[in-house]
Amino acid sequence: MHSPERHADGVPAPVRRPLKAYLLIGLAVITCPCHLPLLLAVLAGTALTGALSQYVGVAFVALTVIFVVSLGYGLKLWRQSERREP
Repeated sequence: MHSPERHADGVPAPVRRPLKAYLLIGLAVITCPCHLPLLLAVLAGTALTGALSQYVGVAFVALTVIFVVSLGYGLKLWRQSERREP
């Protein structure tokens, strides 16, 4: 088993995470289906809100799929960065 690198004071060195993992997890937070009402409120008065409110079911399913895929892949990249040896 590989022990993590340590600084001179014995504190473990931080693990560098890939930017792609941060971006995918951020996308998952934004597209979480529980945020749909908030998204509709923030975008109020735009054509996008009109389309989203007309097709709430489709928007909910699409956001759910995007959320699950981006969260799953983002967490996979996150975990892989922990296992990578320096």
